[in-house]
Amino acid sequence: MVRGESTVGEGVRDGALTLVSGVNVRDLPIGPTEAFVLSRVEGSITKAELVTASGLSAEELETIVARLILLGALEFVERQSMVAPVAASAHRSGAHSILLSDRSESVSELTAEQQQLLLDLDRRSTSLDHYQLLGIEPSADAKTLRAAYYELVRIYHPDRYFGRKLGELEGPLVRAFGKFSEAYEVLHRPESRAEYDRYLGALRRTVDFDRYLHDARRPSTVPASNPPASHPPAVSAPASHSPVASASAGVATPNPPESFGTPSVPPQRDARASENPRQASSVPPQDSDARRRALARKLGHSSLPPSSSSSQSVPAVSDAVRAAEELRRRYDQRMAHVREDQIKHYVALSSEAAGHNDLVGAANLLRIACSLAPDNLELAGDLADLEQRMTASLWESYLDRAKYAAAEGNYAEAAESYERAALGQPNASLFERAAHYTLEANGDLHKASKLAKQAVALAPNSAKCRLTLARVYFAASLHESALAELERARAIEPNQPILKEWIERVKRGE
Repeated sequence: MVRGESTVGEGVRDGALTLVSGVNVRDLPIGPTEAFVLSRVEGSITKAELVTASGLSAEELETIVARLILLGALEFVERQSMVAPVAASAHRSGAHSILLSDRSESVSELTAEQQQLLLDLDRRSTSLDHYQLLGIEPSADAKTLRAAYYELVRIYHPDRYFGRKLGELEGPLVRAFGKFSEAYEVLHRPESRAEYDRYLGALRRTVDFDRYLHDARRPSTVPASNPPASHPPAVSAPASHSPVASASAGVATPNPPESFGTPSVPPQRDARASENPRQASSVPPQDSDARRRALARKLGHSSLPPSSSSSQSVPAVSDAVRAAEELRRRYDQRMAHVREDQIKHYVALSSEAAGHNDLVGAANLLRIACSLAPDNLELAGDLADLEQRMTASLWESYLDRAKYAAAEGNYAEAAESYERAALGQPNASLFERAAHYTLEANGDLHKASKLAKQAVALAPNSAKCRLTLARVYFAASLHESALAELERARAIEPNQPILKEWIERVKRGE
């Protein structure tokens, strides 16, 4: 049968269904209704004709056909008399667009554009929602959804490339098609789509707070738009070789020069210099008095020059030290004023953001203020209050996220979302669920224990909370503690079968 080209919508509306050759119906995981639908397919048949032949409603048939296409039992073909070939490519708005190949030729390989799209989707699939995966808008109707999915099935169903050497594309092809199918299964049913939309809404409401909590683990920095004032220039004290003056200036005492203006004598001339009195002055004296006498002889003075540690140089050095200390004091004072102004600036911006109900922005600004004044307990308290306001306003959104993640088997996300919901609305049930899913996700047992203990503290007469704590103890190989908690739980609910099972399991050490 010759295939012509079509747009995305036309391929579904005008296409006919046919059995995929080589498929054994008995090997498919299908029920009697689906098998009956397959038995009505002879040659090629449209969905409208299949509705008449099967007696099923159009909606029921739509679901069955989608599953049979997913299982590789049915595929769409087009009746030549019904479709006029066109030379155009179909494009959709959304997360991606698909370049259609020429359907007048047999499709043997993915085009270069399709290969690139496949690899891109495989790399980004965890960050894309179901709408983005299918390349449609969240407002898309059921018809648009089906058209997008069937076109992806036509191009990316792994069975179309059975026996072909796909190389590195084989894994991404299987994973991507699984993601497409999962997205369609969720979105094509009104109930599951509404639930998924609630989850996306909760995700959007909490994403900023998630980012804030992530950034809060890193040290805050003041934005570069408010750089600190430059350091004051260094002040040099008058040159002096006096150990006293050097120590007063707070700098290391430099090594004394070998002579005042005369070159030093190489080591090999030391012996001759010691024999010749006239050359003795060129040898560096070993103490300050000897240096002064040598200098006096060289200058023709009969008296010694004044010592460098005389009182005449001390006042000059002391004045320089006092000037440097005063400059440093003024600099520190100016920097303290700058820091204080910055703190007030960020606190004012934080208050303004909070007034507009931008709690995340307000918390970020206040966190910068706290980094400038780490010892300010009042600011730290204000930040803690603001964070509590955020968690209290978002706990229901986190609860929606937690429930959806748990239903989807994403236990790590469920545990984290339950924990954040509990922080905003502390109650035993939320803490218990956070501990439970931390355990299910093979997470941190220390955290799971802490969460379970919080649940028990809030509801000491809850057998469920004590069972979860016992399970955490058991996972940590603390069998005696686990058994003690189970006995307490059984005292609360003596007829609970699961408690008896766990007690026996702990005693056996399984």
